[in-house]
Amino acid sequence: MSRESTEEADIRRVTERLRLAYQNRRTPEQVDAAVCAAVEHFKNSRIRDFVPVLAERRARSMLDSANQVEAETGGVHACQPSRSYLSQSG
Repeated sequence: MSRESTEEADIRRVTERLRLAYQNRRTPEQVDAAVCAAVEHFKNSRIRDFVPVLAERRARSMLDSANQVEAETGGVHACQPSRSYLSQSG
């Protein structure tokens, strides 16, 4: 399995975990936007091994803060993932 597809699979699992963890507090779209923004934050990282875990922590932080998801993503529709990992997680 290539590095890219492993990372995408890991991000897909992160998205699924967060959707489940926040199902009573955030919409799936809010979770997707937080994950997308978190992954985008690390897009230029040269060492990719820890991007999924770091993105999960960052997304959780955004989701725990009532206004931070909107502030960091510019709204749910502003963050469009360039990869398919978010659209496959539903």
